[in-house]
Amino acid sequence: MLEALRFFCRHQLHLPLLCVLLLLTACSNPALVHRAETDRAYQQSVLAAKAVQWQMIDRRAEVTPIVGYKVALAGSAAQNMFGLSSPVVGALFSDTVLASPQRIDHTQFQRLAFEADLLAVVNSAEINEASSIESVAEHISHIMAFVELPLLSVAPHPYAGPDFIKSNAAVKWGVSGTKITATADQVFIDSLATMTVKSFNAQGTLLSSNRGGVIMGHPYQAILFLLQELKAQSRSLKAGDIISLGSFSKPTLVGEMKQLTVIYRGLKDDAEMRVEVDFTP
Repeated sequence: MLEALRFFCRHQLHLPLLCVLLLLTACSNPALVHRAETDRAYQQSVLAAKAVQWQMIDRRAEVTPIVGYKVALAGSAAQNMFGLSSPVVGALFSDTVLASPQRIDHTQFQRLAFEADLLAVVNSAEINEASSIESVAEHISHIMAFVELPLLSVAPHPYAGPDFIKSNAAVKWGVSGTKITATADQVFIDSLATMTVKSFNAQGTLLSSNRGGVIMGHPYQAILFLLQELKAQSRSLKAGDIISLGSFSKPTLVGEMKQLTVIYRGLKDDAEMRVEVDFTP
């Protein structure tokens, strides 16, 4: 291949001929052909997994109402761990979102984890037409402190994406805390990206610290992604829906954790939010 490139460059042959040569060379390489076929089959399995996921969501919704959605794997590093190239959407149900302070008996779940997160509350179905962070902001009534408690039943693996999707993006529980009114002015919008989100254990030890912009550059970008995914499924948001925007900390198994507190600072007007979860049986 390298010699062919040198030949074409030396003799300044036409670019389309070079493209044809590269294509023929790739097709004559069994390893490259196999990789392409494997990647194509994997992407098809991802699409099939989404179809199965929504069928399962609809069946569960017949018994337990959907109250909102989550965006998972917002960062490229997390996506790569599951062999994916974009975030994943999951549905939240009425029995999955609990109020703080909350006691969670995690002893029956070996793979229950915790993440510092954030909720946004939709105030109008007009959000479905949003195309920018600013237009999203016009249709959010509140933001809320939130700890997600995902069940990590699917271990990270380069080909585990379909199984993670079919797990409904690991939705198990979540605990909501303080809420504040969201506004559409630029100061508030900017503060969502610059705020600090810190989590602490029962001894006050800092477990994680991040800024709001760690979620896709701005937490509301997660909503724009969610809108695209919902439209692809001929679905939409409605007033009152809650959206879990993504994680400010890596998922960590509860293990011997006794208590978790997440504090949000740096929001407009020095507003502070917090959420607490007690893990003692």
